[in-house]
Amino acid sequence: MKKLLSFLTIALIVLVSGCEPDEFLIQPDITTQKASNVTMTEATLNATINPKSLTIEVSFEYGETSYLDQTIFVGTFTDNSEVPISANLTNLTPGQTYYFAAKTKDTNGENVGDTMSFQAYEVKDIDGNLYHTVKIGTQVWLKENLKVEHYNDGSPIANVTDNTAWANFTTGAYCYYNNDTGFKDTYGALYNWYAVGTKKLAPAGWHVASDEEWTTLKAFLGNARNDDLDVSGGKLKEAGTAHWNSPNNGVTNSSGFTALPGGDRESITGLFSNMTKSGYFWSSTACFGEEAWGKHLSWNYINLSNDASYSQEAGFSVRCVKD
Repeated sequence: MKKLLSFLTIALIVLVSGCEPDEFLIQPDITTQKASNVTMTEATLNATINPKSLTIEVSFEYGETSYLDQTIFVGTFTDNSEVPISANLTNLTPGQTYYFAAKTKDTNGENVGDTMSFQAYEVKDIDGNLYHTVKIGTQVWLKENLKVEHYNDGSPIANVTDNTAWANFTTGAYCYYNNDTGFKDTYGALYNWYAVGTKKLAPAGWHVASDEEWTTLKAFLGNARNDDLDVSGGKLKEAGTAHWNSPNNGVTNSSGFTALPGGDRESITGLFSNMTKSGYFWSSTACFGEEAWGKHLSWNYINLSNDASYSQEAGFSVRCVKD
């Protein structure tokens, strides 16, 4: 009698709601997660599943477009709890964007998780740090700030932590903001211009952008000579307030440059300042004796500053452009 009532209850729900009977079948949970361990040629695909005691086959579908035309079989699972799954991709094309989704299959049918994507890195410096690239107009830029600790001939760059020593240093040096290596992956390193001036900072096939190349970038995105009419900063800065001070209005990062407010190290005192507020970037162009041209992005402006000269002892971020 109880079984008959249950059947009648389900039938009534189906009639009232218009649901198909299959909607009452048990289905496994599946969540595609971010890829990890991404390099120039390899990546790990990740997901979590809960088979809910069903016997399910699990795989990843992936491809170079959102049409996922390749499959990696992971295994068969029967658990009744959340299970992490992963699969390794190899022989990737550097710089290529890949799309992937986790998939389950059981006697009731197939289920596919949300599609995620990642981009294989394209450039490696002498220390093994990896960088993405972005094409803006006719130029190709590194998408992250430089974080190398050796010149491209293998010789070490001096890591100067003492404030007074930094202010008086007249050969190449680098540091991390507040001398905290925890900032390395996100913001990269700060370099004095003497390190830039060696012309040995950039990975092979790349160079630190000149003042003229920064001006070309600004002209393509905004107005090269008039800050009041220029909106290139809004197209260069990372959108949102995860790193930039609020409200960071007028910012789209439409260029893909993803500039961050890595702050600076002052030339006179050696003190650190302006993280979350400003991004300062060296050009490779020297001027006025012991000064060099730099560029500045601020949290409360949408322009990229016009030419400004700074003491070569200052610590700024560095971006590279392709030869």
